Amino acid sequence: MSYGRTCFRLVAGLVAITAMMLCSHAHAAPTCTIEMVMDAGSVPRSHVPVSVEIPVGERVSEAVVSDLFADGDTTVLLKEGNATVPGQVERVFGPDATVQALRLSWIVESADPGEEKRYIARIGAENAPATSPRFHFKDTPGTYLDCFFGDRPVYRYVYEFDPDRHYDTFKPFHHVYDFDGANFITNGPGGKHDNHHRGMYIGWSEVKVGDNTYNLWAMSDKSYQQHVQFVDQESSAGPVLARRVAIIDWMNPAGEPLIRERREAVVYKQPGERHMFDMIFRLETLVGPIDMPGANLHHAGFQFRAAEEVAYHRGSTRYIIPKGSRRIDDSVDGSWCVQSPVVLERRYAIHHMDHPTNPRPTVYSTRQYGRFGAFFPTSLEPGKPLHCRYRVSVSPVKDGVGLDRGRFDVAYANYTQPPAVRVVGIEVLE
Repeated sequence: MSYGRTCFRLVAGLVAITAMMLCSHAHAAPTCTIEMVMDAGSVPRSHVPVSVEIPVGERVSEAVVSDLFADGDTTVLLKEGNATVPGQVERVFGPDATVQALRLSWIVESADPGEEKRYIARIGAENAPATSPRFHFKDTPGTYLDCFFGDRPVYRYVYEFDPDRHYDTFKPFHHVYDFDGANFITNGPGGKHDNHHRGMYIGWSEVKVGDNTYNLWAMSDKSYQQHVQFVDQESSAGPVLARRVAIIDWMNPAGEPLIRERREAVVYKQPGERHMFDMIFRLETLVGPIDMPGANLHHAGFQFRAAEEVAYHRGSTRYIIPKGSRRIDDSVDGSWCVQSPVVLERRYAIHHMDHPTNPRPTVYSTRQYGRFGAFFPTSLEPGKPLHCRYRVSVSPVKDGVGLDRGRFDVAYANYTQPPAVRVVGIEVLE
């Protein structure tokens, strides 16, 4: 081969490589660096989720957000001193489906009252190390959706609807797995003891529309709740949390929609044997004014139902309530309630927390066979959707340790008084 031809090929190769590098650089995603300070406030913090929203505008433009998420979920490097903390970023959509903000979330493993922590987050950072394990979803279309953390299933959203199997499929609900990921600690269809109560769910036994009243709790009149769709753009799964939004229509026996429910389920990374769920609901009328008084506090609201076996040894079920609250005739006038059932020979603590922004008055309903939850009478008016939110924490109890009231007081304060985060600097490198 001649010297000239060899030089020509070398030069051509260098030109091609340079072009590839320039092209790669031109399409490289930007990096957004955010500096934040977290104030723990007056509450001791332990494995508490925190988040901060960065509005889309001058400092973080729509174009930057589009580039950050061009390949789907983006990576986050979150530094606290010399430590690296898993972080997760999501897009926050407005009513018109445009991105209004970025939501950055992470878990504060520990912080003393009054302590401040400084974080630097790099969103879209190149060469970010893969964080393992992560949350992810597996859908069995038309039947159920499983949420995993690594290889371990955490919950199952059961949404099958079959009019020929009305009793078995009349209500979407969230099943909760045990910590081996082998069994559910919640109740499903079948069995003998009030099995219209299933997992984590919401409903009202009296839904009054004009002169008609429907049962959207036990569905004994052939009413039903039907999954319509997932809101995929608001789905997120990563090292910190898994978020899934479902649209559910509440139907009368004639198959006419009465209420549209938006159900948002968020589960957070926690220590090995703890699940933490935020359940967020929006209910809006589709047929004009609706009254939902509930027949009584045991047949309405957001509920948790433990596995049916609890009904066979109901004497072992314990309840812990806030100091100063009373449990009278299976009702509790408190802001939270803990059910401690035994499932498959293992005792659990199910901490159900009512957010202070929820409608009032709220009363907790409790039953020894494993159903408990927050009830309130309400009504719906056109253009005025009902919003309510709850946190449910599930953990095992060993030898009775872990049922002290003080622990649950602190957990409730962590929910209702989250750490304050302020953004002190934003830099975008494009």
